[in-house]
Amino acid sequence: MASIREEGLHEPIDLLEVDSQLSGFNNCHRVAAHERLGLTTIRARI
Repeated sequence: MASIREEGLHEPIDLLEVDSQLSGFNNCHRVAAHERLGLTTIRARI
């Protein structure tokens, strides 16, 4: 979590789009870390 706070996210999270809905299928710990840090955006690969 400290590295995300200090350096940002190095690799985007992976999202899958199905029927116009986005779902994460790995790297959920990165999303949780962003939420705990109060960050409102995250880089993602769709």
